[in-house]
Amino acid sequence: MDKIADNIILIHDGTILFSGTKNEFINSYQKVGLYTDHLENSEFTNKVYNIEKVDEDLFTGYIAGDLEFSQEQFVSIDKCTIEEVMIMMIKNRGK
Repeated sequence: MDKIADNIILIHDGTILFSGTKNEFINSYQKVGLYTDHLENSEFTNKVYNIEKVDEDLFTGYIAGDLEFSQEQFVSIDKCTIEEVMIMMIKNRGK
């Protein structure tokens, strides 16, 4: 879908969750890497969704794309795929 979509409308249970360009949609969330130390800081855990353990000390999660965080605050910050954003918007609907 990343290569063929220009505009996206996400409908879930009869409700339009998003309508706009592909770039706006993809930039709605960012995928981040976290260390165990980050999880002890509520500044991060209150703003990171769907945290999953990847390795003994490494976790991944998602932050809203409009949050201002620097690269140094996370292990990594990456763009999401269309599918990842769709899942995040549906899971975090109303949050």
